[in-house]
Amino acid sequence: MDRTDAPRTLRSDFERVREWLASAVSAQPFAAAATAAGIGFALGGGWTAARLALLAQAGSRVATAWLGEAVRGQGPENEDERH
Repeated sequence: MDRTDAPRTLRSDFERVREWLASAVSAQPFAAAATAAGIGFALGGGWTAARLALLAQAGSRVATAWLGEAVRGQGPENEDERH
């Protein structure tokens, strides 16, 4: 009796889903992580005000650091490095 002739059970169906998910994750790990994050986001209820504030704060810190590095790189003391 091969696998296709075996009677279906809940356990065998879960095992097939587990195998399918494992192969999908190993083939495209970034897509699987993004999908899991999207599902978690949807099930978690989306953005709350606290999450938005935290995201805005983190984004502004990253943007400030990036802008500061860009401005420091254009000073007269770095004139020789750019040319």
